[in-house]
Amino acid sequence: MDSTVKNVDTDKARKRNNIKTQQKKADKKRKLYSAAGLHKKPICKHNSHTLKCVALKSPRVDGVAKRHYQTGSIAKENRGGDRKHFIFASRRKSVEKFIKSFTPLESHYCRDQIKVRQYLHPDLNIKKMFKMYEDQASPGFGVKQGFFRKIVNTRFNICFGSPRTDVCSVCLQLTEKIKVEPSQPRKPELMTQHRIHNLRAKQFYKMLQEDLPGLLIISFDCEKNLPLPKIPDQSTYYSRQLYLYNFTIVIGNSRASMTTNNIHAYIWTEDETAKGSNEICSALYHCMNSLDMTGIDRIRLMSDGCGGQNKNSMIISMVMKWLLETTTNIKQVEIIFPVTGHSFLPANRVFPLNERKIKKERI
Repeated sequence: MDSTVKNVDTDKARKRNNIKTQQKKADKKRKLYSAAGLHKKPICKHNSHTLKCVALKSPRVDGVAKRHYQTGSIAKENRGGDRKHFIFASRRKSVEKFIKSFTPLESHYCRDQIKVRQYLHPDLNIKKMFKMYEDQASPGFGVKQGFFRKIVNTRFNICFGSPRTDVCSVCLQLTEKIKVEPSQPRKPELMTQHRIHNLRAKQFYKMLQEDLPGLLIISFDCEKNLPLPKIPDQSTYYSRQLYLYNFTIVIGNSRASMTTNNIHAYIWTEDETAKGSNEICSALYHCMNSLDMTGIDRIRLMSDGCGGQNKNSMIISMVMKWLLETTTNIKQVEIIFPVTGHSFLPANRVFPLNERKIKKERI
């Protein structure tokens, strides 16, 4: 190797300057100014003290100056934010509008219109609703099932009612006939019968809600037989259990507050006596004698149409006896029975509380 090359110190070697490149960089330099009254004062951006004061680095200052030089305005801030929220806003509104199109059902145990929790038809679920939305959604508004489910769970307070039990046999029969009836002249006739049947049923509930001066509404019903004892002994599951009877009387219309002052419960077991018309009349007679009838001139007795308990001549005989013994201010006593299958009474709201309480106790 040549001795000249060996004597070269590589650590002290320097790169040759490119004059053309330096000239281009010099041409792109920009100056910064700050407004000081009517004059502009130049700022040296390379001054490290100036950049430290504003906590900025030189490349960021260059970028701001470049965009201001090209557009004449400050660049728009595009950082942060939920960008997907704005992208899917139209789809979310479309899903919400679709969900609101479903008409909520009134709960069987709700006395007033549902304002918070809403119940949809028991045959529906989120998956079925999502498929229905897919079928009717406009192009560009399709969503995934997870997106649809999230909106239902987070933006709505809805529930799907359980399958209906103890349904009116007439309503069920007419509904099924309307579905399968091929004859067009016959179909409107069935629909008219169904509508008249429902109007008669609604009239009973309207009379139950009336709040007129001088009118006292007394509704009563029997709870289902509750088996006793409630103990974790295995032998009780194979033994004949003792039934507990509960006959509940509610004073006032169906919109009145239900408290201990207007609820009268008569409870006994099957070994003490049976549950027939005599026992029902005795409990009702005792309750009516304990009420203050001041300012009352009309009484309305409302119950279901069970022949062995409520709908019989014993009730009428008991009322006649009570009228003879009571004061003369009572001018009229009405005994009203609902349409079969539509006999939901205020006492039915008390029964679930009893069943829930007994279920947790050892009796």
